[in-house]
Amino acid sequence: MKKGDRVKLSKNASDDADRWGNNHSHKLLSPKKIYTVLETEVHSWHTKVRLNEIEGVFNSVIFDIVE
Repeated sequence: MKKGDRVKLSKNASDDADRWGNNHSHKLLSPKKIYTVLETEVHSWHTKVRLNEIEGVFNSVIFDIVE
């Protein structure tokens, strides 16, 4: 996942993924909306994602890339 990628909320998003790395809740995101990655921050065990359309930091595992 990189800047400019289009992503949507995964059906597998969970509270556990939100807590890992102290990220914002996936419940702030709409499952029907497509978001654009603004920035990624890679850590040893997870990657944080910032989106253009909403404030916050989210765990990359809660997203699917839209082709």
